[in-house]
Amino acid sequence: MTDLMRSSEADDRFRALLMSTFAVLATLLAAVGIFGVTVRAVAARSREIGIRTALGARADGLIRLVVRDGLVSALAGTAAGLVGAYWAASLIGHLLYGIDSRDPRTYIAVAALSLAVCLFAAYVPARRVTSISPIEVIVNE
Repeated sequence: MTDLMRSSEADDRFRALLMSTFAVLATLLAAVGIFGVTVRAVAARSREIGIRTALGARADGLIRLVVRDGLVSALAGTAAGLVGAYWAASLIGHLLYGIDSRDPRTYIAVAALSLAVCLFAAYVPARRVTSISPIEVIVNE
């Protein structure tokens, strides 16, 4: 009977493992994408950041500036993702076991995880802002 139960649950376990794997990969891809966009934004604003540094801006203020810009994008993306997920919930409802496809706790947890990943991915390049030399930026441009 145990073998029969295991074999009947094998498809469900495989689907859950597959969906979990894709979720982890999507999270990693999102983090890499946000990291790349933030690095590009910092590079494009290096002159501005150099001038701010020359005028006396503190490192924590510059980090906050870069992370805030990343957070605005992350909030917009998370909001759009939540709307899309709520709309598509009926399509994947039959794949879920033991949870409603429109469970608010799940939506909150996923949004919080997405924002945390976005903040971390934006914080790493924001730390590099402190190493921008105002003299080199102004002279080179």
